[in-house]
Amino acid sequence: MSLTGADTREAYTHQIESIIESFAGDYGYIEYSDTIKLAGAIGEIDRKAQEEMKKGNYRRAFYMAAAILDGMKQIMYRIDDSAGYIGGTICCALELLTELAAGDPDESIRRELVDYVISVVESKTLRGFDYEEECIEIAFLLMKTEEEKENIHKLLRIYWLTPLSQTGKKLPWKDMKQSL
Repeated sequence: MSLTGADTREAYTHQIESIIESFAGDYGYIEYSDTIKLAGAIGEIDRKAQEEMKKGNYRRAFYMAAAILDGMKQIMYRIDDSAGYIGGTICCALELLTELAAGDPDESIRRELVDYVISVVESKTLRGFDYEEECIEIAFLLMKTEEEKENIHKLLRIYWLTPLSQTGKKLPWKDMKQSL
């Protein structure tokens, strides 16, 4: 499916949702055999987003990657992803967002991207899949204002530190303290 129409995140999200629903069964569940096909269809959109990045169409690339991530968040608990194809799709979308963040986007895109990755973590829909950490890393790349630093610190305390303290993982405090 090609992406056409208005260049809004909502328009791309609607297109992703349509693709997802075309693979869903009667009760909304996506079977293992359809997961590979779905990942292929979403992969085409990811490739288009990568092309947009190369062309310098950063906002369009951001909207496509965010739509992919939003769509995948919605199906995490109603899909058989035992082969990891949807997880791979999420990783590709996050890699594109990381590339965008590392490329020093203009202020309007930077602000929108900060707000977006913070909202992904706050939604808790990716909890338990380690993708929240990548969103926080993206936010670290983008933060400039004191308010953003406070918001990210809040995310670390609420969403990251508690689960990590329960698992015994160690945090890279030196790097984080320098950023904060």
